Amino acid sequence: MLVLRQIGHGDPTTALLLADEPEPAPGPGEVVVAMEIAPLHGSELMNLRDPTRVPPTALPRIPGTEGVGRIVAKAADVTGFEIGQRVFPPKYSGLLRERVAVKAEQCYAAPGDCPAENLAIVYTMGLTAWLLLEDYAKLPAGSWIVHDAANSSIGRIIIALARGRGLRTVNVVRRPGLDTALKALGGDAVVVDPGNADDLARAVAAATNGAEICVGLDMIGGPLAGRIARCLAPGGTLVLYGGTGGAAAEIDFMDLHRRDLTVTGMGLSRAFNRRSAGEKAAIMAELGRLAARGVIATPIAAVYGLRDYRSAFAHLAREHAGKILIAFDRTRDAP
Repeated sequence: MLVLRQIGHGDPTTALLLADEPEPAPGPGEVVVAMEIAPLHGSELMNLRDPTRVPPTALPRIPGTEGVGRIVAKAADVTGFEIGQRVFPPKYSGLLRERVAVKAEQCYAAPGDCPAENLAIVYTMGLTAWLLLEDYAKLPAGSWIVHDAANSSIGRIIIALARGRGLRTVNVVRRPGLDTALKALGGDAVVVDPGNADDLARAVAAATNGAEICVGLDMIGGPLAGRIARCLAPGGTLVLYGGTGGAAAEIDFMDLHRRDLTVTGMGLSRAFNRRSAGEKAAIMAELGRLAARGVIATPIAAVYGLRDYRSAFAHLAREHAGKILIAFDRTRDAP
């Protein structure tokens, strides 16, 4: 089977190596999953470039944060899963390989009757959006929340899930021209970030007719986090759940002091692991159903086979609208 390994740091053409290795057999409590789809996330580029994220002592390693596949073998002691069943393998299992042996108890059932592409980002972005709203935005129907990076994959999922919960969203974006697309997903207001906290607060107030906004979600960090905080009502909460802008969140102390704002961080693994095994399975089942219905969805920029990983990572490094996916059926058909 084909396996992609990170063997160094730097450019994907030299830091990654595709090898043909023996297929795994299931150990006690394990299933073997034949991968169907796995997305490439921007974090994989950072892992290649930054030795502080993945130290040389951790190499070689197999990239691949999440994905979906079907069980092709299982140990005799495994119950609750069947051969041919589609599952979400555990996150961070090194899923850029054709087959992976994983603990069955760490897998979650996935819908078998929808395109695999619909399920590609359920386990990170879908789950993150669900937990953000469940843990920090349990508000009465009709309440407003404000969030940035609204045109990103996770921003679009937040819009859709918030609409399903009866919440209204102010969707902050970097460029004009996104109103139609984001409102079609269920977004209520789309505001282009003007780059100034007071100007953004005024634009948000105008877009919501001065509605009280109690929750803000920031994925970018840097000064934009402070601009989102400026939009919140007294007593509001700003949730920091990412730093894709590459800088630490910058929040004016006077905003916190004068309006008694709360700033908190959300970590996906920590938030998910607060749940029981039954609660986790129920959440993943719900997310799978939402993905099958197209509620959780993201634009797809391109799909590559694993043999074409160089082109896939090169595309990932360029400006692109949508996710880059690895489809393993294409890998098998490639010369």
